[in-house]
Amino acid sequence: MKIKGKLTKKMDIQYGNTNGKEWHKQLILVDTGAEYNPEICIQAFREKVDLIVKLEVGKQYEFSININSREYKGKYYTNIDLWKVENVTVEETNETPF
Repeated sequence: MKIKGKLTKKMDIQYGNTNGKEWHKQLILVDTGAEYNPEICIQAFREKVDLIVKLEVGKQYEFSININSREYKGKYYTNIDLWKVENVTVEETNETPF
């Protein structure tokens, strides 16, 4: 799935260790311009964090994402994972966010 929007915030990189495997991730906030619930938090893991480092807050991008949910102890958790980022040209910004 692809989402176009303005990068509004880049959070600090988080580091962790799960079952002896080290990992790192970074969250970003994207404003899609939608009328309702325009902000989406997208996460990048491992090598995908490198894609975020180069991005500038306030600029428009097209984010390719995967959305997945998983169950843990009767509750469901949903993640929006980044796998690709592309620059958006001025002509493309007039389109709908989805």
